[in-house]
Amino acid sequence: MARLGAIAKHWYEKPLHRRKLSLLPVQVLVVLICFQNLTLSCLAQCDSEGFLICIFTQVNMTSDGGAKLRRIIDDEDLYYAAIRIEKLIVSNSASGPFLLRIGEYSDSISYVQYRDAVFQLPPGSTITELYIGGSGVLRTFAAGKNGGLKELSVADCLFDRIPPSLGNLVNLRLLAINNCLLTGLRMDMFAANRNLEIVNLDANKIRQLFPLTANKNTPGLTITALNLANNQIERLDMAVFAHLTELEWLDLRYNGIIQLGASAQIVFPSLTKFSVDYNKISSVDLANVTFSKLYMVILDENALTDMPSRLGKIPDIRVLSVVKNKLKRLDLSMLRPLSATLESAYFSSNQIESVQASTPISMPQLELLGLDENKLTTINLTGCELPNIRPIVLSYNLFRTVPALFQRFPNVRLIMDGNPLKCSTLMPLKNRLTDRRLTVNTLWMNGKCPTNGSIPISDEETACCYN
Repeated sequence: MARLGAIAKHWYEKPLHRRKLSLLPVQVLVVLICFQNLTLSCLAQCDSEGFLICIFTQVNMTSDGGAKLRRIIDDEDLYYAAIRIEKLIVSNSASGPFLLRIGEYSDSISYVQYRDAVFQLPPGSTITELYIGGSGVLRTFAAGKNGGLKELSVADCLFDRIPPSLGNLVNLRLLAINNCLLTGLRMDMFAANRNLEIVNLDANKIRQLFPLTANKNTPGLTITALNLANNQIERLDMAVFAHLTELEWLDLRYNGIIQLGASAQIVFPSLTKFSVDYNKISSVDLANVTFSKLYMVILDENALTDMPSRLGKIPDIRVLSVVKNKLKRLDLSMLRPLSATLESAYFSSNQIESVQASTPISMPQLELLGLDENKLTTINLTGCELPNIRPIVLSYNLFRTVPALFQRFPNVRLIMDGNPLKCSTLMPLKNRLTDRRLTVNTLWMNGKCPTNGSIPISDEETACCYN
């Protein structure tokens, strides 16, 4: 007989979760049992069918339910991708000893609406994937010593802390606790889980983070991806992650973080994605932090009024984005710590009124500078050595004249649509318009410009401007 695996039917969109099939709400338990190596047949004893799914409206495990499942499973002429049980009747609890019995049919179980306050995972359970969807009553998860479970997902529960018995799940690889009541996270809770790679704690109420209690012989945690998005963290000390030496992905979006810093020296040897956008960050001091492999710094949708100068050591940075903050001026010399490798810098949708370099700076790799949707009337790049700069995006500012940048930067392309440009400044640059080195608002054929002036670029195209 082929080994079976039940999967949740829930297309789970959280970033640290793999997709699964979703189920309709039920009274007790919904189970999908995935078949392998069987062949397609007719409706047989199912109450109804979905696409490759056998659906039972009710299975009573206190009478003939087990035999009913066994007949479907053992019939070699049947092929279903899954069995769905919309109501499962059990004698006492849908957890505990029942999991030992249901493990004969499935190694992955999904409870879409678990209605008890306690969930018990007994020692000896062969379940490898467990999803516990809640109706807002689950308070306790108690696990005996278990080497089988690899993925545990809990949603809509009353947990206010990581379950203390988590350490008994010695082969756990993925943990997700979402839409629950966690208020703090102690890294010590993961110390016993030496195979844990993915931790998704999205959408809780976490305010405090506590580092691993460690000495020089304490091994680092094995977590590679940590999702703390949609919580309530306000002040973040990166030193709390000091023992997450294998961390590759850290998601802290949508928290309300005000201050981002590091109270001690810390190195992230593997971190490649660090998301702190969509917060309220007004202060950044990461001088104590080394990001060995980080190539993107995204600070979008925060409350920065000045460009941070202490972003830490980021030897491989390629992209910097500080979009939709509250910057009023931009001193490009503040980018000096990033200047050797930075290729793209985005400062769109701020309130920037001036751009300059207070001291000379060379950015040999910079190719794109985004300054659109600000309040610029001029731009001063004196002292900036940008040998590879190409697009400088100045769209939707307040420019009335075109900055004199073409001679200084021979490969530059100025994108200036959405500015109140004067026709007199465009006339001498008609060749730049023709060869697309200068982009402004244009109309084709016989269209009428919304401005009070225009100049022809070709027989078919007209640049719109103001007299």
